[in-house]
Amino acid sequence: MLPVVHDRSPLVRLRRRLLVEPPAVTLPTAPPREDLLGAACAECARQGTCCCEVAEGEKLATLSFRDVRRIEEASGLAEHRFVEREELDPLERLAYETFRPLYRGLFVGNVRLGLKPRRGACVFLERGRGCRLPPEAKPLACRLYPFDYNLAGELTLVDAPHCLAINEACSERELLRMFGTSRRQLRALRKQTLEEAAEHARLLRHHAG
Repeated sequence: MLPVVHDRSPLVRLRRRLLVEPPAVTLPTAPPREDLLGAACAECARQGTCCCEVAEGEKLATLSFRDVRRIEEASGLAEHRFVEREELDPLERLAYETFRPLYRGLFVGNVRLGLKPRRGACVFLERGRGCRLPPEAKPLACRLYPFDYNLAGELTLVDAPHCLAINEACSERELLRMFGTSRRQLRALRKQTLEEAAEHARLLRHHAG
């Protein structure tokens, strides 16, 4: 099942599956938000609620062991300062694997590692400016956001009702530009995510054995 995308977004109203179907239709476009191009996350953090903030019961990005090592090296923080360990029952694991198949290997052993919230937000969120981590140290899930891939390997959008870029974008091209990325870069991130998730699963199975 494809992720549900926020209905108020102009991008979704125009074409609900814009990122899955070939762009065969010329979309009516509004003037692009030049202030958002390549800087959507920072602008969202300045304006209010963003993906780095969570309500009670919500979770931040899922992490692989590689993600954790990159963050440790970039931030100088020990793992326990930014990692939250979540024990999953079999049904919770199945739900994660069903709706986020790209990260399937990260739930082996019914354990999920995620970014730790502090006062309702990611520990690396700097209010009004966005993430303090350098781009190369951000978790792969954060680098992909708000894009995702379904089980068929098709590019989709996550359910992100507060995402400023999704709400403002009038075309796939503009949305990609807002995040300073491209389909080619997203495919590379998908490949890296699958490889690191598989490695994560192997390590968990090895330690469990």
